[in-house]
Amino acid sequence: DSGSSAFAGNVGGSADQHNPYAMPATMSTDKRRISRADALSRTKICAIFLFIITGFSVVHHLFVGISTLVVLITDPAVMQNMNGPQGAQQMGQVGGGIVGGTIGIVMDILVIVGAYNLMKLKKFSMAMTGAVIACIPCCGPCIVLGIPFGIWALVLLNNPEIKPHFEG
Repeated sequence: DSGSSAFAGNVGGSADQHNPYAMPATMSTDKRRISRADALSRTKICAIFLFIITGFSVVHHLFVGISTLVVLITDPAVMQNMNGPQGAQQMGQVGGGIVGGTIGIVMDILVIVGAYNLMKLKKFSMAMTGAVIACIPCCGPCIVLGIPFGIWALVLLNNPEIKPHFEG
């Protein structure tokens, strides 16, 4: 045997030898890019769901805040019980509810702005902010209902075919 083996000769292979592990000649090394219209169609449905769920959350926050203020203003029993420890506790609950509702509305607005940027492929950072907030149970829309849509938005935002189409 003169030292011939299956690996003798050109170790790297040559053009006339078939390598089953080589990249096909028809495939380029560049990432495949989809059109902007395709990217818009992929992000639109997720953004619409984020709009709907966040809209419910905004309505809820407004209803709770307004109804708390209406009860506080119109119910004379509430105003009479403001003296003493129970009154302080009640005012703390009302104040905490108003502050919490305001923070909830601010978070909802960030999700809405993020969903808009996702749907229109505008600002990547705002779309990412909205998607992340939607994934946080105590900050996102409708507590846990926003989580699957926030995750879906994060998957879309990190898709290498969609990410280059964002304007900013």
